[in-house]
This record gives sequence, C-alpha cells and structure tokens, in this order.
Amino acid sequence: MALGIVPDDVFEKEVEQYLNGHIIEKVNRGRPENALNVPETLKRVLGDTAIEAGLPAATELAKTFGVSRTQVNEYSNGETGRFNPDHFLTQHINKTKQRIAKKAAGVTKRALMQITDEKLEQSSAPELASVARAAAAIVKDMTPESSANPNSPTVQFVIHRPARMEEKNYPVIDVESVDS
Repeated sequence: MALGIVPDDVFEKEVEQYLNGHIIEKVNRGRPENALNVPETLKRVLGDTAIEAGLPAATELAKTFGVSRTQVNEYSNGETGRFNPDHFLTQHINKTKQRIAKKAAGVTKRALMQITDEKLEQSSAPELASVARAAAAIVKDMTPESSANPNSPTVQFVIHRPARMEEKNYPVIDVESVDS
C-alpha cells in the first residue's frame, strides 16, 4: 500500500491484514513513570548536609523530599547513581570539604598556639593536644585526595633534550688528498 492519506476503512483493513488480530503491547523502557527527578540544588544540599551534619541528619531531611538514603549517600560522594560520578556535584562536595578543612585547620592552629610552656606544666595541655589532634583528623578527612601517593608531586614535567654529539662520538676515516 502506498503512503499517504487514506480513509479509515482502508486503514483498518490494512491493520487487520498485518496484525492478524494480535495486539502489540507497549514496551516500557527507561525510567519508571513515577521516578523522582531530584533537582541539582537538592542534590547539593543533601550532599552538604551528609558531610556537615552526618548521614542520619541528611537522611531525615531527604525523607521530606522522598529521596532514599542510598541516593543521599551517593550525593555525598559526588555521584548521581551507582558508580556514576557527576563532575559538578563532585566539585561542589570538594569545595564543602575544603571549607570545613580550612576551618578545622584554623582551630588546630589556635589550639597549638595555646600550648605554652606554662600550660605544659598544667593539666590542661593534654586537653589542648586532644583538641589539636581531633581538628587535625578533621583536616585530613575533609581534604580531597589529590593522588594515590601523597608524597608525589601533583604536576610533573618531563623535558627531553637531544644528546649533544661531538666529532669524537663518530667513527672518523682520515682521507689524504691526492693532487693530480
């Protein structure tokens, strides 16, 4: 049958001829119809809350929006699905961790500055040391890993130059000139 505009009875006849009375059911592919599309801002808020206040507090907040605990955990790791990293969410989470690490570094510095010779003799020095140790642990936990080996440089330049060759590096054949 040629393509074009046809009357309904001709169309019905053609459909009956090709389908032979079988009904083709719709194949559902992709996300379910009732799936929740979480906005980017909510992902950031839930990820921040999980880092700053802990996973239980973020999960409680997520229940308000119908987001699961698994999703909150993924957002706090900079992912939007299982093993699906989100570059922008990861950047945001790393900025949050850096901000917390900066605050903890300030607390560590102030605590260390409070440890004086006089306070070492008093009983409060271990308390100050424990505050400094705890703040240093926060700095370590919140600082994003830059490489597998922390002692290796983050940028490495490799410069190649050709070897300098001189005449003595080549075999030399002495040729005498022949005058004719």
